[in-house]
Amino acid sequence: MVLQATGKVKFFLEEKGFGFIAVEGMSDIFFHITDLGDHRSSVVAGSMVSCIYEREYRAGTWKHTLRRVVSVVAPATGPERHEGWALVAWYNKTKGLGFAIMGEGPVAGEQAVLFASVCEKAGIIPAKDMPMKAIVEKGEKGWKVVSFQAGPEITAEAMRAPAQSADTDEPIATPVSTDLKPPKKKAVRAKIVRTAAVPDTAIAAAFAKALEEGQGSMAAH
Repeated sequence: MVLQATGKVKFFLEEKGFGFIAVEGMSDIFFHITDLGDHRSSVVAGSMVSCIYEREYRAGTWKHTLRRVVSVVAPATGPERHEGWALVAWYNKTKGLGFAIMGEGPVAGEQAVLFASVCEKAGIIPAKDMPMKAIVEKGEKGWKVVSFQAGPEITAEAMRAPAQSADTDEPIATPVSTDLKPPKKKAVRAKIVRTAAVPDTAIAAAFAKALEEGQGSMAAH
């Protein structure tokens, strides 16, 4: 069944070539970039479009697929964009996908997806820790890099440099505690050698014997 409706472009991932149009009271209409025809350049996330779509009942649910866009009823107000220095955190050439970390502005610290199509436009295959000047755009699934240029004026080390003091050019050093105590000495326990005690009866017997021998010697004289 072929029908016509007006809806809002809910999501459009141009790099992958597909998106969805949200129409009130029904499930989203799927579209491929080739279905946009002459309106390809004017259809972006947030655009209101009048379109012809096909409705089919498959796998227990209604599926809607775009046939063509009749007209763009209202252009999108435009997604949020920011420009600033960024650092490539990771990029897989085989998968054509990577991430960059923004280093300045209101998006500092934010992670943005980096697609192969953007790298091809820039003519650069990014490498880990490569600095760049990037323009990022906020979409349905978060931030993404829409364009970038390699930055020879900045290095990864510079972006990671320690904070500077407001009054000097010296880096702010981490304070080191001066409250140092000498290490505790290990207690050495003296080894006491104990000898076997001599019983008192043995001492008395030895003394009596010596006395008898002494008296015998005197009688002989």
